[in-house]
Amino acid sequence: MKKVTTFMVIIVLSFAFTCLLTAIPNRVAWAAPGDSESNPILITNAYGLDNIRYDLSKHYKLANNVDMQGFLCPT
Repeated sequence: MKKVTTFMVIIVLSFAFTCLLTAIPNRVAWAAPGDSESNPILITNAYGLDNIRYDLSKHYKLANNVDMQGFLCPT
């Protein structure tokens, strides 16, 4: 009985997944932020600005005034 129940659950889930995929018309490829100039990564703080150096091939946009006080050398 357990094998039959497991088999039925697999069939129902497979059917539901297939219906879900076919119900989405005109699937559009998702573009990650920063992949294009029209979809930049928004920089809102000093840590985000600091992390730009790890991927210079992306597109970035400054969204806020960034306070760099925490990144200054102590005097």
